[in-house]
Amino acid sequence: MWSLLTQSYWRDEAFSVLLASRKLEEIFSLVVNFDHTPPLFYYLQHGWISVFGSGEVAVRSLSLLFHLLIVYFVYKLSRSRLVALTVGLNPWLWQYALEARHYSAFGALVLAGIYFYQAKKFRLSNACWAAALWTHNFAWLYFLTFAVLNRTKKLLPALLVGAAWLPFAWQQISRLNQGGWLGSSTGWMWWWDSLKVFTINPLLTWLLLGLLVSTLVRPTKLLLLALLPPLLAYIVSRLWVPVYLERYLLPTLPLLIAAGLLVFRRAAVIFGLVSALAFIQVNQQITKPAMRQAVATIALKIKSEEIIITQQPINYLETYYYLQSTGNQDRLYSYLYPGEDQ
Repeated sequence: MWSLLTQSYWRDEAFSVLLASRKLEEIFSLVVNFDHTPPLFYYLQHGWISVFGSGEVAVRSLSLLFHLLIVYFVYKLSRSRLVALTVGLNPWLWQYALEARHYSAFGALVLAGIYFYQAKKFRLSNACWAAALWTHNFAWLYFLTFAVLNRTKKLLPALLVGAAWLPFAWQQISRLNQGGWLGSSTGWMWWWDSLKVFTINPLLTWLLLGLLVSTLVRPTKLLLLALLPPLLAYIVSRLWVPVYLERYLLPTLPLLIAAGLLVFRRAAVIFGLVSALAFIQVNQQITKPAMRQAVATIALKIKSEEIIITQQPINYLETYYYLQSTGNQDRLYSYLYPGEDQ
């Protein structure tokens, strides 16, 4: 765990930390023009950084807190400590629990919205759903699916609050349509590829597949809520603009595990044991490039007349972040992508 917490930021994390460190009044326009998500998490991250600093452990602790909330709400939905523990130890979810991005917050808010609605705490449910819609654009897939499955009008306040972001979300999606970095989803086995991403461990992949197939015999609302958003995202990617990426669908995995193990509780022990083994394995790995150490070496060796150029534009952000501590960030340049002129 400590090695994952303390490893260097990668480019998306550096982007988040640099953006969240800007003045509050600047964050909204920067998010609209340069990101593809709503701004709420950046405001939360801004406050967190102002209190605890921008170091790797400090900033990633916010995502860890939201991961613990995911575990808590899975427990509240399933009433099973074992199911909650299985979700908490999932190696894929754990990686995002220790990443300075909004994915764990997105998952926690969606699960909170579901739980509070089922508990008939509609004000809290509306607040959580509205926050989710202002945290990640894919929250709309889960919100609308949930509202349709439950045939409810009680979430109208969340709908109205979320709708205020839609004009800006449209701007972000339009930029993706002009040439994004995601490729089109192809092939009918896309769901199998996603299962492998969700689980990391091959044995866990097959266990999740078995759980999915068995549960589909008697589908519940929770299961449909887990499966329909990925299907919708796949259809959008095929017919309109490529948007399908597993981490954008993070709430699906805890929902799928909870829905499956609620029906087949005996499988929870095996699922939990395999998850624990995969959890131990992933905590022994370094999953991100050692940019902090590389930049420190460059700062020690660079001469006064030299500049720094990143060979790949995608490495600019994390290099810039770490150069700030050495005072050399103004000497950083990057090659452009083909077709760029500035």
